Amino acid sequence: MGILDNLLGTTVTIDDVTDLLDDLTITPHQIKTEKTVENIILKALREEFEGVHQQYNIGGYLGLKSDIDIGDGDVGIELKLATALNNSAANVQRLFGQAIYYKHRRYDDNVLVVIIGAPKYQDEPFMNEIIKFLEDIDVSVYYLETKKK
Repeated sequence: MGILDNLLGTTVTIDDVTDLLDDLTITPHQIKTEKTVENIILKALREEFEGVHQQYNIGGYLGLKSDIDIGDGDVGIELKLATALNNSAANVQRLFGQAIYYKHRRYDDNVLVVIIGAPKYQDEPFMNEIIKFLEDIDVSVYYLETKKK
């Protein structure tokens, strides 16, 4: 799927986004902050899709924003660093709340949580529990491993 498909009215799907993420390389030194990673992913998404918005207000009185929106509600993306979730119940609870709210308020089954981190975190018990909970509530999860160039 490319810009031409998007212009013709084809809806962007979570699979389209994860296909793009499969080809994206983020190195360990690029993960300074969540915002840094957000900008890298945002740039890649904008090169492939139309209608990519950063810090997208999903509506309602609370004024909550998804990190990235594609197609004004087609796909909502929430980004988290694995290191921020490791040993932080508050950050995990915040992620769960965001995922539930975004799902019910705007995106239905089109919420994608992208967790970015070193390969060592992917199979840790805390990460498995986070991923299982999100998948149990029908929120898609993609673990984007950092790679050395």
